[in-house]
Amino acid sequence: YSGRSKLQYVTYRCPSRKYACSNKEINRDYLEKYVIELIEREILNAGSLHKLSRAIGKHAETAQKPTESQLERERREIDTAIKNVADAIENGLISDALVSRLKELEKRKAELCKFPSHPLIGTACTNVDQALILAEYTEVKRSPASPQYKDFLRGFIDRIEIGSYSVRITLKTGLDVFTELNKSYEVRRQVIYEQKKTV
Repeated sequence: YSGRSKLQYVTYRCPSRKYACSNKEINRDYLEKYVIELIEREILNAGSLHKLSRAIGKHAETAQKPTESQLERERREIDTAIKNVADAIENGLISDALVSRLKELEKRKAELCKFPSHPLIGTACTNVDQALILAEYTEVKRSPASPQYKDFLRGFIDRIEIGSYSVRITLKTGLDVFTELNKSYEVRRQVIYEQKKTV
C-alpha cells in the first residue's frame, strides 16, 4: 500500500532479504503492459510474423538442410540396407528384429528430406502459420484476465532481467524453433513508467 490514499500496488522485487540486491522494485502493471506491447509490436502482427517466417526459413536452409550429396549418400545407404534385410527375409531368416529393422529403415527413408516438425511450423520448417497464431491471439485477447491469455503471451517470452536502471526483455523471436534467432530488448525503467503514465 502506498501514497496518501494507501492504494494497493503490486510490484516485482527480490523475494526475501536472503536474495536482496540493490535493484528497486518495479510496478507489475507497468512492466507487464510494456512487455505485452513489445510482443505485439515484434511478433504478434502480420508484418512481424512474415519477417520471422522468412528468417526461420533462411536459417533452416543454411543451418539444417543437408546437401544434395549427403541426401543421395544416405538414400543409397538406406536402399542398400533395405535390400539386405529384404534378401535375408526372403531366404527364410525372418525374425522380429529383422522386421523391426525394416520398418525403421522405411520410416527413415520417408523422413529423409523433412525438417523437425513444430506445432506452428510445417515439416518443411520454412513457413510459420501466421493465420493460426493471430487467430489464437485474437481469441485469447478477448479475456485478458484469463490464464489462457497469460500462458499464450508467456510462450513468447524467454526471460526478463530487471536491473538497477534498465530492464532486458528477451523474446522468442525464433518461435521455439531456433533459439539463436531470439532477440533481446533493453529499456530504461523510466521509459516503462512514462509510457504507462501517458496512457
